[in-house]
Amino acid sequence: MTWQPNWNDVHFNRAAADQAASALHAAARRLDDQAARRAALVADADAQWRGGHRDVWFDTYERLRADAADLASRLRANASRINAASDAAVYEQALREQQRSDWLRLQEIQRQREAAALVEAHPSPIAVSTPQHVGLL
Repeated sequence: MTWQPNWNDVHFNRAAADQAASALHAAARRLDDQAARRAALVADADAQWRGGHRDVWFDTYERLRADAADLASRLRANASRINAASDAAVYEQALREQQRSDWLRLQEIQRQREAAALVEAHPSPIAVSTPQHVGLL
């Protein structure tokens, strides 16, 4: 059996992928915005607050700030992975379509060569009118 292209289309919903990636980016931006607003509030509290509870609270705040930054980073990374998968699906579909077109073109060339070889190997007799047969027509 000879090679054939993949005749199945790539099933991928690019609009849904774009929407998901956009939502992930938006969530990361919201986390960044919240972190910036909280940092401003923390700076004010840091200037005014003293005591043991302050240290516990600021340690907890720092951990939560780091967790939020990590989450925002992971959200962006997942959005990038979705975009890369979307690009790969578009590329794969284009590749399949090109391979199909190339294969069909090559099949037509092969069919024409085979037909030409058949005609060359078995020429068909062509009726030619000669003067002695003219009166019979």
